[in-house]
Amino acid sequence: FLEERVDQAADLIADKGKQIALGELRNRASPLHIQNTYITVTDRQGDIVVDPSFPNLLKKRSLIAFRDKTGRNIYAQITKGLEKKDRMWLLYIWPKGDASRLARHMMYVRKVKADGEVFYVSANFVPATPVWMKQ
Repeated sequence: FLEERVDQAADLIADKGKQIALGELRNRASPLHIQNTYITVTDRQGDIVVDPSFPNLLKKRSLIAFRDKTGRNIYAQITKGLEKKDRMWLLYIWPKGDASRLARHMMYVRKVKADGEVFYVSANFVPATPVWMKQ
């Protein structure tokens, strides 16, 4: 499901170009955004250019220094993982709900080129924890 949505968003960018596609993806009513799962787009410089979770945020946010709770640099993992391929899954540790509960998060990322630029299109989710692992 997540792969399908991200792939559709990446194809939208490749087919319609940066301006039109990013405008459509910024809209939280886009059919590609289902419930609390949103498509995020980051440029090659690490700046988030589409983040429907924060639709009114005017200042660019950068992922370059973003580290998960184990200290791994997420943006570096993405750029390294997509050097020779155009899609990947990434696991990282981040709080779920209140900040005291850490959880595994999965991110599917696809690299796409449009209008001479490279973009990383992604979506995340928190996989269910098996009952025997819950505390």
